[in-house]
Amino acid sequence: MPDDLGAITERNLTTIWKGYGERGCSRLILVGVYADVPTELEWIGRAVPAAQFTLVRLVASREALEERIASREVGSGAAAQLARTTSQLADMEADRRPEVHILDTGGLTVEEAARRVLALWRGSTG
Repeated sequence: MPDDLGAITERNLTTIWKGYGERGCSRLILVGVYADVPTELEWIGRAVPAAQFTLVRLVASREALEERIASREVGSGAAAQLARTTSQLADMEADRRPEVHILDTGGLTVEEAARRVLALWRGSTG
């Protein structure tokens, strides 16, 4: 992993967003673990000037996360991913900022979760 991965990622998003903006795009859905934390929002805001954020954190029970990891990870990667997910879960549970919408994805299809995210976005944009 390069030492300047953050700088490369910011530069790439800046370039991509500029290209889409020139073609009339005005919305971006950006996903990632920790993408809603203030330090991440700083560089995303620089890369996407005048951005207005609707922050949605998708959550699920530990059991659901374990099932999802087991179904997609093969071999020794599953244990390492479960350890990362457990650590990330603790961080996220401690972060209770009111501007972050929490969406429990337990029992939802991908389509249902997407509709609920869009409803949260529409509610925050008027």
